[in-house]
Amino acid sequence: MPIGYINLRGKITPYEQTFNFDSPADDDPSDTDCNVDVSSWSPADVYVNAIWHTMFESVNLLKLAVPGLNVNAGDGMSVQIRAITRSSKDDITTTATPCDCISCTSTSFNTYTLTISQHGISREICDYDIWDVGERYRTEYLKDLGQVWAEFFDWQIYNELNTATPGYSESIATSDPVVAGSCCTDAGLTAVYYAVDNLITRMRANYYKPDYMIMHPRMAAYFRRMQTPSPIFGDAIELGKNGALKSILGVEVIEYNAAPDPSSSASGEELIVVIDSRRAVGAAFGKKPKMESDRNIDCNSTTYAMWCFFGAAELDTNAIGHVVVA
Repeated sequence: MPIGYINLRGKITPYEQTFNFDSPADDDPSDTDCNVDVSSWSPADVYVNAIWHTMFESVNLLKLAVPGLNVNAGDGMSVQIRAITRSSKDDITTTATPCDCISCTSTSFNTYTLTISQHGISREICDYDIWDVGERYRTEYLKDLGQVWAEFFDWQIYNELNTATPGYSESIATSDPVVAGSCCTDAGLTAVYYAVDNLITRMRANYYKPDYMIMHPRMAAYFRRMQTPSPIFGDAIELGKNGALKSILGVEVIEYNAAPDPSSSASGEELIVVIDSRRAVGAAFGKKPKMESDRNIDCNSTTYAMWCFFGAAELDTNAIGHVVVA
C-alpha cells in the first residue's frame, strides 16, 4: 500500500515513494499497550461504506530536495556532497609574448553534510476491538499510521528551509489580505510583489535559478486580489484552474499551511521562502518507512510499528531566499 492522502472520493493517492506496508507476524510478546475507545464505531445501526480521515497537510516537498542522496546499509549515517568553487575568467592568462607561461591559479574545495536519524511511530490494536467493530477498524487505523509520514517529511524539509540563514532576504509589512484601494494604490499588494521580484532578481543576478517558492494560502491570497484595470505586473502572476496561486515570475508556488500566516505573523517570520531546488535542501533515506507487527498473545493484541532512517538539511544557503515580516 503506498503512502498517500485521502482525497474527496476516499481513495489513496500516492505521496512520493511506495513504502512497504507488509505486516509479518512475530511471536515475541510485548508489554506495550495503547488502548483506544472504539465505542463510536460499535454496531448500533447501519454504517455507510465511506470512512473519513481527518484532513492533513501533504504538499510533497520531497520533490524540492536534491536527488541522489539515499544511502545503503553499512554506509554510515552521514551523507556529504563535495563542492568546488568555480574558476574565474580572470584566471585565464592572456598574452602576446612568445613562450610566455600561463600564470598558475587555484580554487577551493568544501563539502555539504546531511545526517540521517531514525524515526518511528506505532499503534497497539486489540483483537477485542476488531471483533467488536470489524476488520475495517484495523485497515483504517493502519492507513492513518502510514499516511502521517507525508506530513512529517514535508515539515522536516520546510523547517530546514525556513530556519536557514538565507543568502538573500527582503522585508515587508503585513496585514490581512483584503482589497484596499485601486490597482495602483493597493500598497500591500504592491509591496509584496516587489519584495518577491527583488528577491528573485537578486538570486538570478548571482547565477541561481529559483524554481519554487513556498507560502501560506493567506499569503498567496495577496496575489489573487488583482483589480480592474489590473496592475502592470498582473501578467507575471498565474493562477491554476482550481484558483490556487500557480506561479509568480515563472517560479512555481506551493501553498503550504504550515508556513507562517501573514494575518498573525510576528516580526522576523519568513512569509515566503524562495529556492533554487538544485542546491537548497537535501533529503536522504537510509530505510523508507516499513510496516512491521508484533503479536502480543498475553494481551490479545498486536503492535504495529513503522521505522525509517531519514534526514533533511539545508545545503547551499545562497540557493535560499526569504521574504520576512519587517
